[in-house]
Amino acid sequence: MKIARYYQTEAAEALFNAVKDDPNCHPIAAIPTGSGKTMVMSEFIDLYLTHNPTGQVLVLSHVKEILEQNHDALTEHFEGIEIGLYSAGLDSRTIKKITVAGIQSVYTRPKDFKGTNIVIIDECHLVNARGTGMYRQFLQELNSNYVGLTATHFRTGHGYIHIGDDALFNSLVYNKCDIEGFNELISQGFLCKLIAKGTDMKLNTDGLKTRMNDYVSKDMSDRFDREFITNKAVKEIIEYGNSYVKWLVFAIDIKHAEHVADRLNAMGIPTGCVHSKMETNRDVEIGKFKRGEYRCLVNVDILTTGFDAPDIDLIAMLRPTQSPILHIQSLGRGMRIADGKEHCLVLDFAGNVARLGPINDVEIVQKGPSKGGGEARMKECPECMGYLHIAAKECEYCGYVFPVREKIQTTAATDEIIRSSDYVKKTKDWYPVLGVAYSLHTKFGSPNMMKVSYMTQGKTFNEYVCFEHRGFAGHKAKNWVNFRMVNPTNKPVDTDGLIALACGGGLKEPAKVLVDTSGRFPVISDVEFKNG
Repeated sequence: MKIARYYQTEAAEALFNAVKDDPNCHPIAAIPTGSGKTMVMSEFIDLYLTHNPTGQVLVLSHVKEILEQNHDALTEHFEGIEIGLYSAGLDSRTIKKITVAGIQSVYTRPKDFKGTNIVIIDECHLVNARGTGMYRQFLQELNSNYVGLTATHFRTGHGYIHIGDDALFNSLVYNKCDIEGFNELISQGFLCKLIAKGTDMKLNTDGLKTRMNDYVSKDMSDRFDREFITNKAVKEIIEYGNSYVKWLVFAIDIKHAEHVADRLNAMGIPTGCVHSKMETNRDVEIGKFKRGEYRCLVNVDILTTGFDAPDIDLIAMLRPTQSPILHIQSLGRGMRIADGKEHCLVLDFAGNVARLGPINDVEIVQKGPSKGGGEARMKECPECMGYLHIAAKECEYCGYVFPVREKIQTTAATDEIIRSSDYVKKTKDWYPVLGVAYSLHTKFGSPNMMKVSYMTQGKTFNEYVCFEHRGFAGHKAKNWVNFRMVNPTNKPVDTDGLIALACGGGLKEPAKVLVDTSGRFPVISDVEFKNG
């Protein structure tokens, strides 16, 4: 039996503690794609049944591959215990103490599951954000508590799925999908690093029609499914992919996928193709890819969830999108670790990284469609074409130093020079603090700093305490420490001592923080502490 990693145990415990004494709490745990969501599920069920020996657990999803994965993982974890599987698509209708079920097969049969005490909804971001749908109908009639697991706790056009009057879930109790959590898992070797590269051939999305907060497939196909574009893209994939083992390509629609696959095969790359209307069983094609009979697999919105091939080390995006979920789930296919795999290369022909940002820091618009047209959140290194944060001064891949540009405007501005007094823009908000973490932050050529991470509902805000710096920064840091110390006589002498003091409970516990978002990065403006 596999042993849970520390964060998998933490996530399971957070879910269990949330529902243990509160039947009205419907929590979510968010961990990145590839970090072992099924182990979180197994650990949670173990905890729940340990405290509720007579209980029954139901695991729901509506994706065939996820149902199979969950059933296999739970069977392995709970060795000797039969795990039920209820899915018409998998030709099984067994109900046991622990049952994995497809929502399509059970939503009209809640009476068959009346003994269920807790429901786990896998990939819970796929639940309809409106007050309708199969999940809601089933849960309402079942009248059991439920929890959610996902790598993307939001929906395009809606925002975070645990916020809002119609939200099915009401609490985010564990989140490793933010910047700090995500990078922590990479640095500790639990996730594989992604390296995104710009490409010579770029798909220009200017003027493309949109519907339901994403580009219209037909419009994309009409513009990009052309022989000369496909030939150029395939040539570039082969050129970059020479030293990579297993490639995954995301295409626009069925014809586009088939054209790309045909071209790759013609160029000597054994390639399979999977889509919703294929004549052969797609499991056969996926099997050939996993066994190495295919070096490349081209797909259309099939392999974004429930697909596990850890040795994928190259992803080519030929499908532009405005959906953060599709963006994250697609690139997440390359984040699983495997022997001999140092990183996964992303060839972003579609410009999704520049459009949507890093997958651990996408911009989520709450309640309402994205307006689009904003400034790109990433930029491309002119030397190696690696994608970097828009504010990066040096390329982390090749060392290229970006020239400093003077911000002088040579033409008259059309914006208001002094905005009228009736316009009020709110740039500061108070956020309740759910937890705080203290860690060491180092920067070459500078004294150490303490990084303070305030975890709020769905967001994490950071500030840096420059305790060993001289001048104003050091003076400000010492005032910061004096203001927060529980025992003013126990002052630290360096950053390590400050971190030890903070982690040992020597600093006051923040209740909420005032965050100023008017600049490029959020700034902590004020703090209120618990117990006065």
